[in-house]
Amino acid sequence: MLRSPVCGTNGRTYPNVCFLQCAIRNEAKHGRQLKLKRNGICKKSVKFNKHNT
Repeated sequence: MLRSPVCGTNGRTYPNVCFLQCAIRNEAKHGRQLKLKRNGICKKSVKFNKHNT
């Protein structure tokens, strides 16, 4: 797995853009919007795990 963390607009750091894209699709199913905020880890990040997407 490629480790190139990215920060989502929800304040969570994802391991890479693929994980963020999965989260974006999941949020869209619930009518919520999520985008890439920046490359790298989020400041005061809520770390990604499969239980808090």
